[in-house]
Amino acid sequence: CESGDNYADTTGNGSYGAYQFSEATWQSLGYSGLPSNAPPAVQDQAARTLQARYGWAQWPECSRQLGFT
Repeated sequence: CESGDNYADTTGNGSYGAYQFSEATWQSLGYSGLPSNAPPAVQDQAARTLQARYGWAQWPECSRQLGFT
């Protein structure tokens, strides 16, 4: 939803990859480099970790569309 399933997405607004991670959030999860350069499985795992820690609020528009909030 965030990137249209584009794992290499770089929007130019400081968000990267399929889940539109900020670089700071990505690094807080223990990863280096840019999320958009990470393999899909790594981005998926990072998103699962982030959701488990903080809930669906990380992706407000998508979670609203999917009925999670």
